Amino acid sequence: MAIPSKLATKLVEASSSITNHGELPAVERKNILQLVEDLSLAEHARAGYLRRARLALICAHEVLNRMNGFPDLMERAGHMLALGSSALSGQYELKLLQTKNGEFHTDVIDLFQHGEVAFVAAYAGMATFSAINTVLFDTNFDTVGNDEKAVPPDDWDASYYGSLATSGSAIWEGKGGIASRRAYWTWYLAIAVPEAWDVVTPLDFG
Repeated sequence: MAIPSKLATKLVEASSSITNHGELPAVERKNILQLVEDLSLAEHARAGYLRRARLALICAHEVLNRMNGFPDLMERAGHMLALGSSALSGQYELKLLQTKNGEFHTDVIDLFQHGEVAFVAAYAGMATFSAINTVLFDTNFDTVGNDEKAVPPDDWDASYYGSLATSGSAIWEGKGGIASRRAYWTWYLAIAVPEAWDVVTPLDFG
C-alpha cells in the first residue's frame, strides 16, 4: 500500500531537519503524525489512530533486542507487542492489555535499580510500554511535539524511546551516540512510517 505523495514529500523534507546531534525534532515528529491523521480521515475516522498505533509498535519492536541483557523481560516485551498487535485487530481485550502493561511498566522501571548498565534495556522496555499505551489511548497531541525535557517520561512517545535505546542517551546528556541516533531517525522516516501506513499488511511480531 503506497503512501500518499504528500506524506512522501513530508518525510523527505523531515530528513533534512535532523539536527547536528542526530535528533529529529519533536515538532517535526508531531507534524508527521498530524499529517497521517489528516490524510487518513478520508478513509475512516479511526484510520489515523490505527497507523499511529502501528508506528509505535514498529518503533518498539525495532529496539527489542536492546533488552538482550535481560532475556526474561525482553521475552515479555515481545509478547506485549504481539498482544498489542492482536488488540488492534480486535483479537485481544484492551482491559486485559492495560493491566498487563501496568505490570510490565513496574518491572521495566525496576531496571533502573541496576544503574547505568541497564539504561538501554530500560529505554527499550519503555518503548514497548509507550507503544502499548498508544494502542490503548492513542497519541496525546497535547504533549507530542513538546521538548521531552518538558514532558513526564511516562508520556514520551515510543519512537523517542526507540532513539534513546539506539543511541544510549538523550542529547542533553552530551554522551554522544550521534551517528546511531541519526541512523534511527533515518530508518523511522524511510521505513517505519511507510510500514505503519500500510494497514493492509499485518504486523508480524511472532
